Amino acid sequence: MLLYAKSLRELQEMLQLLHDELRQVGLEMHESKTKVLTSVHIPQNTLSVRGLSIEILPVDASHKYLGKLLCLDATSRLDTAFNHRLGVAWGKFNSLRRWLVNRHIPMKLRLKLFDSTVQPTALFGLVALPLGSRNLERLVATQRKMLRNIVGWVRHAEDDWHATMSRMKQKMERAEQSHKLVPWDELLSRQQAKFALHLRDSKCEWPRRLAAWSPVGARPRARPRLRWDDAINKRCPPNWIMCSRADLLNSLA
Repeated sequence: MLLYAKSLRELQEMLQLLHDELRQVGLEMHESKTKVLTSVHIPQNTLSVRGLSIEILPVDASHKYLGKLLCLDATSRLDTAFNHRLGVAWGKFNSLRRWLVNRHIPMKLRLKLFDSTVQPTALFGLVALPLGSRNLERLVATQRKMLRNIVGWVRHAEDDWHATMSRMKQKMERAEQSHKLVPWDELLSRQQAKFALHLRDSKCEWPRRLAAWSPVGARPRARPRLRWDDAINKRCPPNWIMCSRADLLNSLA
């Protein structure tokens, strides 16, 4: 559960209420699993909640929550979440490496295993991150590296680099003939479109309000930070969250 508060006093009161509500249903707040993430420096390191000492993490620290690595530091939270996702994807790939690179298994089956396990692991949660062109290039490059490991990376001593890359390109083309491979940046764009439709059709009003929310006040100098729906805004009319479903589908098609 994530709780947002404007002050430590407000957060302490919220945590105390949560602690009491958990007690009433026979549950206990776990001291080591409850952390406080902040976007500003706080001199104290702990927060007392009904006798429990809840740790307050530094501004640049991160904490794993529901498979994601959360960080509230505006300068590093995107890279923290994105690098963690690529690392988890490589961990999943390495855990299945004995089957993915096994040449005794048909290539089509290995690629199907890759698409059903490694691919969703790599793309999990990225739909809500403001990824720029550099991040998308790294995402596709990671996919290509994994696929080269699957099809087999062999360099003969008598071959130069150009010959090696030509042979690898031919192997990749044969692999694509056995199983349709979709670049991860293209697949992520499709998922963003589905996510936009999901927000548009949500029966709850809060997701739509959050999607349409825009910060108020003067922004700092320099180029504005990317937002998760910048790619959607390029394809859809302004204030797309309030458009009709038919107009949104036509824009995303």
